[in-house]
Parts: sequence; C-alpha cells; structure tokens
Amino acid sequence: MAALFFLTLALCFGQATPSLPDSLSAPASPRPRPRVPAVNRVWHDSSRGVGYLTSVENLDAFAWLRGVILPLYRAPGGQPFAWLSRGWMYHTGPGGAWSPYTIGGWLGIVYDGPIALTVYESRSDGWFRFRYSAPAPPVDEGVAWAHTSHLALGPTAMRLVSWESHYLSADRPTYFIDSERHAVYVSPDSSSEVVAWLERAPRGEVGAYGVLPLEARGPWMRVRVQWPYPVCGRAVQRTAEGWIRWTTPGRGSQLGGGMIC
Repeated sequence: MAALFFLTLALCFGQATPSLPDSLSAPASPRPRPRVPAVNRVWHDSSRGVGYLTSVENLDAFAWLRGVILPLYRAPGGQPFAWLSRGWMYHTGPGGAWSPYTIGGWLGIVYDGPIALTVYESRSDGWFRFRYSAPAPPVDEGVAWAHTSHLALGPTAMRLVSWESHYLSADRPTYFIDSERHAVYVSPDSSSEVVAWLERAPRGEVGAYGVLPLEARGPWMRVRVQWPYPVCGRAVQRTAEGWIRWTTPGRGSQLGGGMIC
C-alpha cells in the first residue's frame, strides 16, 4: 500500500520515489498538466466484450479520465509499453515520449454519468485486456493488458465490472441492441420450445419490449419480458419468462442499457 501511495504522489506531483509496485518506473519528467482526453466519436467497436472499465465515482462522461494513471502492457507481466497518465499517453522505451491521449471505442453505460472502456478478457489473476483508444494501424491496435492492482494509482480510482454483474444488479429492463429477431426459450437450450419472440417496433424503434434479467448461466440468461418497455408511464400489456442467448463469443454482450423518457 505504501508503494502505491508514493507512486501516486510521484505521478501527480513529479516527486521521486524509491519503491514502485512490480518494479515499475514512473513516467519521466517534465510531466504535462492534467487534461481531459480528446474523443474519437467516429470509430465504434462492434464487440462489447465481457465487461467494462469505468470510474468508481459518478463523474461526468469523459472528465474522469483526467485523473487516471494506469500502466499498459503488451502481454500479462513484464514491463509496461506505455502509461495512461492524467489525459496523456507516456510511451516507454529509449528517451520516452508524451503525447495527447484520445479515447475511442468507448461505451455509454449510464445516463448522465461516466463512460466506460470495453474489456475483452478478464483473468482470475487480475490481468484484463481492454480497449483504451481506436486502432491506429500499423502502430497501435488501441488494446492493451492492465492489472486490477493498479486501478487506484491515480486520483480517480477505477472498477472492473462484468456484464453479468452489471445486468443482474441494475434491477431495470434492457433490450437487444441489434435489430434482429431473438427467441425466448423455455429452457437454456436453443432446441427447447420458444416462449416468445423479441423484435423491434415496425419502424425499428427500441421500446417495443423490455427484458428484465433474473439469472445468468454462461451465455444464457433467464429473463422476464414485458411488452411494451415499461418507461415514461407506459402500462405493461403482457409478460413472459424464459431464457435468452444474451452473449456470443464474437460480440460479447448483445444487450443494451436502460431507456429514459
């Protein structure tokens, strides 16, 4: 804990420290003043992964990244190839170099709150692989490994959340983010009887139905479906319960967020 405390001081105020976690070397001075990263609003990731990385506090949209300090790795272990440091990227190696950080491929997970970064893989030893920016080929894929022990190095602490935990703790309906027709099965088996079909309204709008998650078993989720989506005072006309295939290996979670009026 002492090492983490002194590392935070070193990165925020430019002070030297004799002890760093995992034998890390702090980014070199002079360190730029904190900034909110620029935002790439054009590039979007087709995968929602296994979860997301976001701020512990309910801070504004992208502003929480101004206080993030996190070493980035090409693979679990070893030395970092770069740091996210208070709205900047520090690239390690001979000479080192600072460059402005631009976020890309981000997720909106809550209304009027912090955005999130997609996590593609999360291991039991604390290592996780996530997207921190849009791809910039051939130099940078915008994806790196990081470790949960480093999530509180900066002034803004972060948390790692699985989609399963996100939906089961939200206690509100969601929906499929694509426009495909999805089956609700009587059991977690695609060969079982179909209880109902989920599809968008004739003109493609969301809100034709709401899916309330009740239980998850791997790629399957037991849900209560309500027609229409119970928001803005709309009365539920009918309900059904069953199982949906809520995640796939290629795209991760297929469910969206909650609706607002």
